[in-house]
Amino acid sequence: MAGAKRKPLVLSPPQQAWAASRDSIELSLVEPSSLNTNLLVACLESVPGFKIVGRHAQVRDLILELPRRRSELVILGGPARLPFDPAELKTLKTKHPHLRLILLSRVLHSRVLTAFLQSGAEGFFHEKEGLHRLPAAVWEVHQTGFYLSPLAARIFVRHLRQFKCFAGEDPGLSARETDILHLVGQGLTNQEIADALHISESTVKTHLHHVFQKLDVPSRAAALRSFLGP
Repeated sequence: MAGAKRKPLVLSPPQQAWAASRDSIELSLVEPSSLNTNLLVACLESVPGFKIVGRHAQVRDLILELPRRRSELVILGGPARLPFDPAELKTLKTKHPHLRLILLSRVLHSRVLTAFLQSGAEGFFHEKEGLHRLPAAVWEVHQTGFYLSPLAARIFVRHLRQFKCFAGEDPGLSARETDILHLVGQGLTNQEIADALHISESTVKTHLHHVFQKLDVPSRAAALRSFLGP
């Protein structure tokens, strides 16, 4: 609506300090047809630490263009019915394993979340959160390697409870390690997990390190994928 005020960006003080002090994170967009792309770009470019270096209509266009750009992170959106093609994302991650992906979606059900985890993407942002919260999600993926929308996390946790165990054999996680992994699945940061369990953030990091070793995975996203199997 013309004249409507844009909501203020949601960034924590550490995020604000980081954005103002470091060189730009270079972003590429695969633009969703279902969103106001001008508003999306405006939200991202209003953060001093972000720089959009590429805008593409499809993932295959991005794959062709990436060798000529230095994008660190890609935000992908798509049609309302199916926000992305998991096979294309796997190809993208295979060709550019250090690239981090955030999926921007208006679809929210367990099938989409399962495909998201299996694709290798690091972030899932649901449209209903509001685009003013997207920069904080981008920061989280860049700093920690994982972001899951709180709305998506509720569905994901219900999905985990339905199966109640990891795919394959028992990896030997302790009760505390299992608790922490479930909180990761709810989209909590390390500090938020520490606050919830009344332990220090360094203790959370130690437990997660043990989880990664036991599951033989490199990241939070990969650990969560172990819940779902192939």
